[in-house]
Amino acid sequence: MQGPDRAIRIVTSNKMPTLVDMSLGPDFGIAATEVARRASEIAQDGPFAARMAHALAQRYPPWPAAEVVEARMYERFPSRADEGRMRAMPGNG
Repeated sequence: MQGPDRAIRIVTSNKMPTLVDMSLGPDFGIAATEVARRASEIAQDGPFAARMAHALAQRYPPWPAAEVVEARMYERFPSRADEGRMRAMPGNG
């Protein structure tokens, strides 16, 4: 997943150039219909998606738990129980 000839590209929405219509991009020698067919095949392959998710998750070491409570908001979304507790706090309507 690294180097100029890698098969898998990671697209990060806030770090990449704007995605545009394929007709405006470079010619890779593959017809647009073939690109669409391959994309559809990949999108429908659940086991492949699971393997890719696992491979991407292995790229980075586990993030250490935050010591400051306020910083924990970046670790995960609140659970339904936590959401209920937040709504029940005075001043949160």
